[in-house]
Amino acid sequence: MEWPRVDRTKLTFASLDDPSDEKEYRSTKTVEERLQAVEMMRRMAYGEGAVTARLQRVLEIVERSSGGVSAVEDRSPRESERG
Repeated sequence: MEWPRVDRTKLTFASLDDPSDEKEYRSTKTVEERLQAVEMMRRMAYGEGAVTARLQRVLEIVERSSGGVSAVEDRSPRESERG
């Protein structure tokens, strides 16, 4: 999807105390249009190719000596995290 380019030469300053019509404007948009706006703002803030590290939880199934099975979180460093 092609995103509009941001014209960074024009700036508008306003007080956070000033009344805003933002809520009314956004309520006229569809859910898809609102999500596209959020994605555009995310890309403006973090860049096109910015990938943040994600937390991963890996469960490992172990067999207990009593014969039962339980799940424990694997806290060992991944191959890619080892020096």
